[in-house]
Amino acid sequence: MIEAEKLMTAAADVLRLKLDPEYEPGVKSHLEVAVKMATLLDAVELDDEAEPAWVYRP
Repeated sequence: MIEAEKLMTAAADVLRLKLDPEYEPGVKSHLEVAVKMATLLDAVELDDEAEPAWVYRP
């Protein structure tokens, strides 16, 4: 499992962003949610012939 704190620090370094310490808990929380969502999506098995869904237009 990806460690959100390490990801946060590495991404900030690569992007040359200064992350204020007061924002770190929120950024870490959002990264944890993003990792959970990505894990759920990655678990879905699709056939090679799977087609994308139609675009909904009300």
